[in-house]
Amino acid sequence: MWIARNCKIARLQDCKCGLQEKFPNIIIWHCMCHRLELAVGDAVDSVTAVNHIKIFIDKLYSLYNTSPKARRKLEECAKELETQVLQMKRVLDTRWTPSSFRALRALWNNYKVLHKHFTDESNTGKSNTETATYSGLKATLETDAFIHSLAVMLDAISEISELSLILQSESTTIVKAYQAVKRTIRALAQQKDQDGENELSERTDYPYYTQYVKAMQEDSFKGVMIQEGRRRQPKLNKNAFLQSLIDNLSSRLECNVASQRSGMDSGASSREYKLLIRQIDTINPAKWPSDVESPWIAGEQQLKPLCERLQVPFEDTKRAFRDYVDDPCVVPHHIKMLKGTIDTLPVTSADCERGFSQMNLIDYKLRNKLTVQHVSDLIFVSLVGPPLSKFRPEKYVKKWVRNHRSAQDNRTRVATMKNNTRYQAIWNLF
Repeated sequence: MWIARNCKIARLQDCKCGLQEKFPNIIIWHCMCHRLELAVGDAVDSVTAVNHIKIFIDKLYSLYNTSPKARRKLEECAKELETQVLQMKRVLDTRWTPSSFRALRALWNNYKVLHKHFTDESNTGKSNTETATYSGLKATLETDAFIHSLAVMLDAISEISELSLILQSESTTIVKAYQAVKRTIRALAQQKDQDGENELSERTDYPYYTQYVKAMQEDSFKGVMIQEGRRRQPKLNKNAFLQSLIDNLSSRLECNVASQRSGMDSGASSREYKLLIRQIDTINPAKWPSDVESPWIAGEQQLKPLCERLQVPFEDTKRAFRDYVDDPCVVPHHIKMLKGTIDTLPVTSADCERGFSQMNLIDYKLRNKLTVQHVSDLIFVSLVGPPLSKFRPEKYVKKWVRNHRSAQDNRTRVATMKNNTRYQAIWNLF
């Protein structure tokens, strides 16, 4: 199986054709986590009201992450209100969706602290520019359109974030990923259908929008009076945003290529993906018809191309499959082998991303003399090595001593001590 990461579409198409010529049964798979980010990006681009939230958070990021003075004043306001300030980050950029969700949640939780800081600075600003900046940020926070847009985005992005974490899990298989995508689409559709404020005020599965509804009823959000929205900041259309997410998730994740706009035959790819899921469901008793009995010819017809594609002997698997249909409680050996082969098919390149992150931590500009072999060994140890609590150094210490690596070994080069007496007069003072 070959998983494609972010790359040029033409190059991806060339690689796909070349690999399929050499390996006809290869499964071409674009990383589902990257496809998820592309789907969210398309939804954000299609609904322009989201840009107001992005611009506001980018302003906060540049204000507090580049100015220690502003950060210190914000923490002083938080101390007065007995709350904890969460770190501000950018949203919907190159980072994956869980990072954007944490940034949006930090803004939501820090709402009261930010409003107090903006109020204080707008009244005591040292320059007209600072006063205007903080006054504008304060006015934006107080608008009902801003709180509404933030609540809608948080409830939607929380579902996408949960899906991203599931896809990144090591135990996620193709079938589990397909089920998680379908479940997320249904959850977003339910958010879109539940549009009555009275219904939402009693629900707990949409926590942020529920808080917004209660705030509108009280004309106050976290102790801050809500003002009418300004003309230049439109309210995010909840149904349009959720429908855009649903459409883009369906178009990008219900196939095995990057996009319908990628130049590939995405319709054929979607059919191929769903056919693969149906073939895999053949060995899942929960998906069998209620009146199935051995020999199940339709199931065997689905099983044969799957075995050929995964290079599993079909005749042995067919006999085991018939025994499995007769008694689903006992899983034969060849069915276990087929299931194990299917479970080894990865759906994302999350492990590769973790490897890249470790490489950046190990080989940075102050350690640029490490050889390729040393970097490879260090990455391997950091990724698959045991934790420090389970590390047993005894045999390595014995080997080190046995090879005469001690400091008293006379075969090692003795370091010469250099006595620099330049500062001898200063040393005598102590």
